Amino acid sequence: MSPSRRHELLAWAVPRVRKSRDLDTEDAERARLERWHDGLSRALPVRLVPRFHRRFSVVTETLTGPSGEFPAHVITPRHVEPRVTVVYLHGGGFVAPIDAFHVRYVARLAQALGARIVLPDYPLAPEHSWRDSHDAVADLAGRWLEEPEPVVLAGDSAGGGYALAVAETLCDRGGPQPSHLLLHSPWVDLTTSAPETASFAVRDTWLFLGKLHAYAAWWAGTPDDLGRHEVSPALAELDGLPPALMFCGTRDLLAPGCRLLASRAGLVVGPHLCRGARPDPRLPAAPAPAGGTSGVAPDPGLPVMRVVAVPFEQLDARTAYDVWRLRQAVFVVEQECPYPDLDGRDTEPGTRHVLLQEGDVLLGYARVLDDGSTWRIGRVVLAADARGRGLADQLVRTALSVCPGRDVVLDAQSPLAGWYASFGFAVDGPEFVEDGIPHVPMRRRT
Repeated sequence: MSPSRRHELLAWAVPRVRKSRDLDTEDAERARLERWHDGLSRALPVRLVPRFHRRFSVVTETLTGPSGEFPAHVITPRHVEPRVTVVYLHGGGFVAPIDAFHVRYVARLAQALGARIVLPDYPLAPEHSWRDSHDAVADLAGRWLEEPEPVVLAGDSAGGGYALAVAETLCDRGGPQPSHLLLHSPWVDLTTSAPETASFAVRDTWLFLGKLHAYAAWWAGTPDDLGRHEVSPALAELDGLPPALMFCGTRDLLAPGCRLLASRAGLVVGPHLCRGARPDPRLPAAPAPAGGTSGVAPDPGLPVMRVVAVPFEQLDARTAYDVWRLRQAVFVVEQECPYPDLDGRDTEPGTRHVLLQEGDVLLGYARVLDDGSTWRIGRVVLAADARGRGLADQLVRTALSVCPGRDVVLDAQSPLAGWYASFGFAVDGPEFVEDGIPHVPMRRRT
């Protein structure tokens, strides 16, 4: 769908009004931000909320991290008994503080939901990294989880990623957990591992790839920390997290990371919505439409699918049978390659089986092997009636999502080398013939 005229006008005007552009050099950008931070007032900016202090009470708590103290504001509508607590992490690329639009938004949330809003004003990059606030913010959320009201973790952009990272920390710690996650275009992969990120940079007139790389490096603190769950929560184990609602724009530089998160959570991302998520049983059912059944009618154009990556122990007998049957049908029968498909590596602890399923039907599969110094992707296969629908792209993206921190290698059938190149792979050796089919070794460097 083409952008509307209104979108085109705003995309042209807003960055110019805000004087938004990519950085010149990292050193110059660091110096600019440090000068800006030196003159910042860290008072809560309430100017966009009429009669703020008449309508809301504010209690400011002081949190302590490794580099010093920072505030967390608790905003509560006056004359309201809160029914829920929302711990909200603000966006701004980890370099910008809470601004007046954040306050206006959380004030609206507080009034609409009858909610208490907890708004940490965490220390900013480049002077600070995630280590200077993460544990203190997780401790703060943990204290609110001891109260009787449900707790929602929420955030936008960098704050959305921060909220997810805190949820993962709380999950690892055990104890009471948030009831829900609310993520507005969250920045969840600071390694920028999704290969389509560069193409999104062309269409996003607000965010810039150079700044994305610089801000990510500063927030991580060291290259080794970029892949940690506290920094890139989309790359972490996602089991045990609460139900989540995520929004992102189709022209947003952060959308590839959001899609990566959705695929790792077991969803297939369509052009309009994510399909395959299980409904939260605590939420009320959708009202029945007139003359119809309850709930939302399924969209026949977007089949309900899911993509998951699991170890061998999580394959039930039926799924394991379907995997081996599909591999045999395509590689051994269709491609006439009489090779030992059951090579003993399916059961290794580090192996991940990537399953693309439509209902109970296995449509596609890929295998990720832990080779020690590298990850190896292989056995990428689609059923004959599933081809031509772009589903293989989702298989490879999901396979890549479980390959953190190392180079990824594969042996591509030579006609498919260009397709694998679209995911960041490059030819890494001479062509060879295996089972009568030309192949080339390829590598995707970290």
